[in-house]
Amino acid sequence: MRLPRSTERLSFRSMQHKDHPLLKNIFQDKDVMRYYADLKSEKEINEWIHWNKSHYLSYGVGMWIVEDRHTQSFIGQCGLVPERIEGNISIELGYLLTPENWGLGYASESAAMVRDFAFYSLAIPKLVSVIDPANTPSIKVAENIGMTYQRPVRRWNRSLSLYAAERS
Repeated sequence: MRLPRSTERLSFRSMQHKDHPLLKNIFQDKDVMRYYADLKSEKEINEWIHWNKSHYLSYGVGMWIVEDRHTQSFIGQCGLVPERIEGNISIELGYLLTPENWGLGYASESAAMVRDFAFYSLAIPKLVSVIDPANTPSIKVAENIGMTYQRPVRRWNRSLSLYAAERS
């Protein structure tokens, strides 16, 4: 499986079962997960890792672990996932970082590299992100990488905002 290139500060790698404790730190943090349906249980975190590993094999994409390029410390996850949105399969660009890494530009930096990887290495013509309208930091990241608001969509029994960008 190919991975996005490293940036000046960040590197990407595939998710492994050994990452469970790292992912637990974000999936069971109420501040990190406030815009998601719920916190993830231990079992759901294991299922998430397995789901991503199977998507690497089936589709060549998934969420990747984002690390500091120089120290290899865990920053979060960022990647591409096939999602059904209003009956159609779209490739969603997602990102979720540890709170200590918020506000440092890592989300925009990793998302921009994943966007470029999708467009120019995988020839994916369009990417979407589904974002809670109250999640202004995530909206800012989407806009920073060239995504624009499209319309409201339903997910987790609530109205969310669909953002999209197309390969030029």
